[in-house]
Amino acid sequence: MAAKSSSGVLGSHLQDIIDIGFGRWAKEEPLLARTACIALQRLSEEDKKNLLLSNGDRVFGILESLVTGFGLPENVWYGAADKAIGAIYSIHPTPETLAADLVKKSLSNAFNYSGREDLQNDVDGSNTNVLTTVQVTKLSRYLFVASQVAMNQLVYIECCMRKIQKEKAKKEKLDSENQNTHNNCTPGVDASKDNGINAELGIAASEDAMLDTLSERTEKEIVSGGSSEKNLIGHCATFLSKVCRNFSLMQKWFPTSGANLQLLFTVVESAPSETVRSNCTIALGDLAVRFPNLLEPWTENVYARLRDASVSVRKNAVLVLSHLILNDMMKVKGYINEMAMCLEDEDERISSLAKLFFHELSKKGNNPIYNLLPDMLGRLSNQNLKRESFCNIMQFLIGSIKKDKQMEALVEKLCIRFGGVTVVLLYWSSMYLKQF
Repeated sequence: MAAKSSSGVLGSHLQDIIDIGFGRWAKEEPLLARTACIALQRLSEEDKKNLLLSNGDRVFGILESLVTGFGLPENVWYGAADKAIGAIYSIHPTPETLAADLVKKSLSNAFNYSGREDLQNDVDGSNTNVLTTVQVTKLSRYLFVASQVAMNQLVYIECCMRKIQKEKAKKEKLDSENQNTHNNCTPGVDASKDNGINAELGIAASEDAMLDTLSERTEKEIVSGGSSEKNLIGHCATFLSKVCRNFSLMQKWFPTSGANLQLLFTVVESAPSETVRSNCTIALGDLAVRFPNLLEPWTENVYARLRDASVSVRKNAVLVLSHLILNDMMKVKGYINEMAMCLEDEDERISSLAKLFFHELSKKGNNPIYNLLPDMLGRLSNQNLKRESFCNIMQFLIGSIKKDKQMEALVEKLCIRFGGVTVVLLYWSSMYLKQF
């Protein structure tokens, strides 16, 4: 906690972090390893350099054994491995090399294969023994390491891109200041001519285009293996797709490409484990942020998670949809009535989250609820809702409209829609509207 406000506070305790967090004390208290990894990520840049010079090889060896070894209990290993991989990407000068070794060793531990080519050949050849003889624990760990490396590698590449763009902007600013100084001291046209020629040739634009191309290429290689030269993560795509079709083996996995979206939604709807369905729901939110166009046709299926029998899945669905909608990452479409029904969810936490969502939504722009309410009324009227639940939902939503003009216009809109609503619901709605 102290390192959050001042990262330099850890500098004088580097050796203690290593000895206590990864030493004999960690065997008695396994959570120390995870805490030590978090501390390593929060080191200052100067302390990271000192660590690399003094104990770099030892620390990276410990982190590698923590991820690929079996010294930690199963319930602690996932959290510790997550932070260990994050620490590697935070302090290692070339994290992709060590990360590749982590995935290779995890693969070898799970399948006793010497290389990924042998596994790929068996998968492509439909060798079912590959999936039926593997230990679920080792398979789960391998998939976790592969997915975490893929995610951290994407973040690492984005950070590198930002650094390049930042340095480029800094250089352009410095050149501009130098040019202004030069023009003020000795008027001339050489520098302006050079800048004009570069602008006409589009050199700056071509550099930006090249960076964008490299970023897209690396993303495709990591996420979907879509390039002709697949890298380590890209080779997991075919195998992972087969694993996801086998519910008895699948414990924890990560979606890899748009081509498998149908499979992803089949898993999130049909998986017998609520943990799997819950994890997939969270993954849908991550995919919607990075690939909004791919997820857009599946919007209705995303909202359908609000009707899951599991409280955990419904809660995650409310959180994911709230984040996406309130941050303008997903358009509020005609399925918002599903969120409105969560106002009367039997679980109090879900009901409170839904109320918070509509409260925050009413603050955006000119109150979107005003435009959404007539359509929500029509859709809710077709749901098998109890009278009390329907009235509570309508009262809460109508109560979020504060402007008199909007309320008057809303009454007119609702009256137009009353022709297609049942008499009972017409009466309920009329009674509630008269209260405002």
